[in-house]
Amino acid sequence: MPLLIFMIGTCFGSFISCMSHRYITHESILGRSHCDYCGHTLHVLDLIPVLSYILLKGQCRYCHHKLNKSLLVHELMWTPCQGH
Repeated sequence: MPLLIFMIGTCFGSFISCMSHRYITHESILGRSHCDYCGHTLHVLDLIPVLSYILLKGQCRYCHHKLNKSLLVHELMWTPCQGH
């Protein structure tokens, strides 16, 4: 059960981070996720919160540009660990 809660929390954090980034940059909230550096459309396996960041060593699979660590932090911040 804790693993399920962790996974749901990271998905929520990833979604909120994506939507806030798109709002700030005036991008449409519709459409596929893409690398901010090379523009390549991300594959579904690139979008697994936390796990993809770790497996890809914090870089884009396509252009190998180093990703900002704040992406990982935003995903982890939403995990419901308060109250324990």
